Amino acid sequence: MLRRIPARVFGIWLSLEPAVAAPVGLALLSEALAAREWAAIVCVMACAGAARGAAEPGPAAEGATPLPPP
Repeated sequence: MLRRIPARVFGIWLSLEPAVAAPVGLALLSEALAAREWAAIVCVMACAGAARGAAEPGPAAEGATPLPPP
């Protein structure tokens, strides 16, 4: 299944893992996180959001030759 998932989507899923694991640990294992740890989770989620909003690579990024200047 992972072979069919684009690398960009997999990266976003991987970045959101701490945001899912923290509440699960809080609810099921009665673990408590410090404010610094919650802030770190927010920073990771912000990076995932930035990656989601990034533009798709153009043809030059995929190995095509760039157009000559006019």
